[in-house]
Amino acid sequence: MGLHLYKRLTRVKNQGSCGSCWAFETVTAMEGINHIVTENLTEPSKQVLIDCDTTYNNGCNGGLMGCAFPFIVSNGGLRNEEDYPYIMEEETCSSMRKALASVAIEASA
Repeated sequence: MGLHLYKRLTRVKNQGSCGSCWAFETVTAMEGINHIVTENLTEPSKQVLIDCDTTYNNGCNGGLMGCAFPFIVSNGGLRNEEDYPYIMEEETCSSMRKALASVAIEASA
């Protein structure tokens, strides 16, 4: 049984031909942890990672979950999927689209 059956994660998603598995992994980890801590089920945006996290990650050409977390911390979290939907390709990052985080994480030692 998957965690989505226990209402801990959102629905299963299709990444299409974009090599964005790293963004999906990152967001899925955030969904689960956020639900356990807050009991709220939110769906953070994968697209903001693909478009804007370009220091160590490479959009649809791959990336690493471990490199995505510092980006999330330094930007105060991620927008909601509804506000910044996944489109299966890279777009130019817009600072307006990065604002107003729905889910945030804090740095740890």
